[in-house]
Amino acid sequence: MHEGHHSCDHEHSGDSPEMRRALLEYLLGHNRSHARELQELGEKFEKAGSTETAAAVRESAAGFDRGNAALERALAALKGD
Repeated sequence: MHEGHHSCDHEHSGDSPEMRRALLEYLLGHNRSHARELQELGEKFEKAGSTETAAAVRESAAGFDRGNAALERALAALKGD
């Protein structure tokens, strides 16, 4: 289970290119963790016979995967800049 839940009462804007890149890297790792958790949860719902719920949870995991792919492209673009 994800252990890094936090209230987001601090700023994530970054003051420099290095800080912004570090934030993207952090968020990518954070989101990958959530995607794995959702996939595992979907499998548990499937095993329990909750097929419709499992499909919805897997769909949300796929959304994280698409977002993560975009973050990976953003990081690659930064490295090319």
